[in-house]
Amino acid sequence: MSYRRLFIFVEGPDDRRFFESVVNSMFEDVYDSINIVEYKSYKNRNKVKVTNFIRSIKSMSAQLLFVTDINDSPCITKKKNEQYDIYGNILDADSIVVVIKEIEGWYYAGLENDKCKELNSPVIRTTDNMKKEDFERCIPREYTHLTFMTEILDYYSTDCAVNKNTSFNYFIKKHVS
Repeated sequence: MSYRRLFIFVEGPDDRRFFESVVNSMFEDVYDSINIVEYKSYKNRNKVKVTNFIRSIKSMSAQLLFVTDINDSPCITKKKNEQYDIYGNILDADSIVVVIKEIEGWYYAGLENDKCKELNSPVIRTTDNMKKEDFERCIPREYTHLTFMTEILDYYSTDCAVNKNTSFNYFIKKHVS
């Protein structure tokens, strides 16, 4: 059996924290090594370096997931095309994971209703349209952005998240199940 590696490219530290805490364990039985790369956070991560890194990953036959927020892009196809324009055609459509709207929606989706009430944070039926600003309004006064995210991860429910966020549900069905 060959050594199986997975590289997950994420935008920044909030995404890294989420994938390390929630997603890595879902892939541990499939891959021998899981590496998370922040492709936007570091000043030295320009598109040429990211492109070359992706090429080297493909040359070693490792798996790649390239995660990007949809933000204000009108649709998933448009967002994927934006990534092709930036990094060339070395990315294939199946490797691009589009988070709708932003990673904060995936975080908040995993917070069960009773925990929202306990934290004095609003109960939200769906986080599909959640942006950073919406997430910020849900943070209880005694928390910072970072400490609230960490608190959510301590109580994260994947079952709850797949019901509250369509793109997280799609990600689980396509890449994990």
